[in-house]
Amino acid sequence: MVGVGIFLALACAAFVIWEFTEWMREHNAPYWLLVICDAVAYLLFVIDVICASFFALVEGMKFVRAVWKTWKRELQDE
Repeated sequence: MVGVGIFLALACAAFVIWEFTEWMREHNAPYWLLVICDAVAYLLFVIDVICASFFALVEGMKFVRAVWKTWKRELQDE
């Protein structure tokens, strides 16, 4: 559950920064500020994808381990 919370928080933060950057672009903000905001938003998106991939990998390994233990227990019962 913590992984889902982290994923959603990073995705929301990146989206808000990206939308804010688009708003600043319409209002002629300085170029250096746009570059910084874009870089932060893209960095958050990358971190979000890495965290989501790691979360999926961990949950997948938990599932494989549970199936393996069940299968092993069934073989011992026979």
